[in-house]
Amino acid sequence: MKITQEYVILCRKAKKIKYHSKLTVVAVILYDLVQMGAISLTDGTLKADQNFDTFLMEDYELDIFNEIRSKGSAKFSLYIMKHYLNLDSKVIFEKVKKRCIELKMDTSSSIIAVVEGLRAEILEDGDISEETAILTLLLKQANVIDFYFSKHEKKKLLERVKELKKTKHYEFYKTLHRIIAISDILTWS
Repeated sequence: MKITQEYVILCRKAKKIKYHSKLTVVAVILYDLVQMGAISLTDGTLKADQNFDTFLMEDYELDIFNEIRSKGSAKFSLYIMKHYLNLDSKVIFEKVKKRCIELKMDTSSSIIAVVEGLRAEILEDGDISEETAILTLLLKQANVIDFYFSKHEKKKLLERVKELKKTKHYEFYKTLHRIIAISDILTWS
């Protein structure tokens, strides 16, 4: 399961979420595309690999990939802000949710598996993978941590989040968080 799918099923199940979960889904898809090698993110610029085989991409990934490929490149911050301010990321969230339901990824056993994987990596000593770091930080921002973690676990998780802020994994999230803050200011002013 990709981070986008994990993020969407966990946010959807929690139901008590901030609107940011729907608006940050484009960034999570971009992260998955970077991990696949379909696009690169260098110095704040997204660039599509023109020769990347898109056969195994989901429709929502393909839409974003083709948009970037047709432009040649795009500024990460402007691309996220465009989708955020246009609110079309809510439509994309619904596409991902629908696909997860079609693939039976939103079952209780799938959700438990994702949460247990997070618990194992976050709550135990040792290194945290980049994927887990990004997913955890985004779930914290979406306000769904309380739904899946006890008070004791949440305390340990928040300690680990402080550690994550000192790692290279935090850069993607920090950039995304700054973009959302700026977009909020633009939206509410």
